[in-house]
Amino acid sequence: MRRNVANRVESLVGLRVTEVNIAVNNVFFPQMEEEQEQQRQQEQQRREQEAQEQQRVQ
Repeated sequence: MRRNVANRVESLVGLRVTEVNIAVNNVFFPQMEEEQEQQRQQEQQRREQEAQEQQRVQ
């Protein structure tokens, strides 16, 4: 990863890169992203249903 970043920066700016510091905070896998998207959709549907119920009550 560091080498790829260094190569890309060097090709963009034409300067030699002497050091690259990278911190990885999260790693997502395709399966995890699909599950998270499904959870977001379910949460959105739940909020929409709650809003509809609130409108009926009023």
